Amino acid sequence: MTEINNLFSSIAIEPRDYQTRIVRQITDMFAGKHHTKDGALTPSIRSIMVESPTGSGKTVIGMMAAKIIQEKSTVPLGICWVAMRRNLLAQASRENIEKGFNLRNIHFTSMFDKLAQETVKLKTSGHQILLVIDECHHDATSSMSHLYNIIQPKYVLGLSATPYRTDKMALCFEKVIKDAGIHQLISAGYLSKFDHYTIDSWEPKTVVERFIAEPKRWGKSVMFFKNLNQCYLAAQLLSSKGYLSEVVTGSSDTESQIKKFSDGKVQILINCMKLTEGFDCPSIKTVWVRDSGKGTTTQMAGRVFRIHKSTPIKQVVQGVNTSHPITKTASARMQYRWQQDRWISLTVNPLIELMAHNARMAIARTDVSMPCFISSRKTMPFIRLPFVRNT
Repeated sequence: MTEINNLFSSIAIEPRDYQTRIVRQITDMFAGKHHTKDGALTPSIRSIMVESPTGSGKTVIGMMAAKIIQEKSTVPLGICWVAMRRNLLAQASRENIEKGFNLRNIHFTSMFDKLAQETVKLKTSGHQILLVIDECHHDATSSMSHLYNIIQPKYVLGLSATPYRTDKMALCFEKVIKDAGIHQLISAGYLSKFDHYTIDSWEPKTVVERFIAEPKRWGKSVMFFKNLNQCYLAAQLLSSKGYLSEVVTGSSDTESQIKKFSDGKVQILINCMKLTEGFDCPSIKTVWVRDSGKGTTTQMAGRVFRIHKSTPIKQVVQGVNTSHPITKTASARMQYRWQQDRWISLTVNPLIELMAHNARMAIARTDVSMPCFISSRKTMPFIRLPFVRNT
């Protein structure tokens, strides 16, 4: 705990309570100082995965842990920070400097880098390596197996909001650390409250119709569709009504598109899966989440949960046929369903509930006088009823 407190004075942010708890567990497990619930001391762990929601600050958690491990190491320690996408690496590199971590001998490496030359140089010069894998649900790939072989890390720290794979391939970490989930982070005020909307189908025409009917309600939006044909059709339909959008793909200039979106020059970003990871724009008001399972749904919906002063209540729109409504993971403030050409509330109006509560309290405080024939035994003589034998 002392190491974490000392770290507070050197970084430009104040860590959240759950971040501090997670970092303490990470450093204790790597050092062989972690105690189980029954008080037993566990042996040192080589690989740990942290499961924490989108917007919870996984990069901060990873940087804090790396800083403490590096400073306490008795031998030179290098850090290889791996991610699948370039924007995730660029974001981590910025946070290392801007938030005052200033980690030494750290290299930001693509998961597809077959050489990892800078890290290999550290390894051959006598450094032990801490391998940090952002979005570590991509860990079970041949590319990562290759990196493991050439880097041979001393420690492995994985970070993920959704550590499940559709191919059912196992993620091989010795320990998994979980702390606060989406529901708890929303309740604590670290993530934004949201309203949930359900529409009849997830065809581009239906989604666009709902958007253009009430553009002010939805505001700055990110839309997800199943394939590129649907993405381009949605963009065409929006353009025909005068709304500017961008389709984000693996070959498009993603950074330029995100900047235009962040600057307000484009109101809608459309994609399949490109924006499910490493895309942070707190001013998003609405995310339109295509039908999908738990992992992908959580990634898509997670884009909107970051807090922003211009949008105190965020919005998630899903189709009625999705296999995982996000309300299974976190409670919505209000829920609505599109029926009979209007939005039907599925939630008790909080103002009505407040009025009912006030009425109940007023009744409870009312001074009630009991009638004399009940309140006084003297006026109510005892009457003996005749005994009737049951024949």
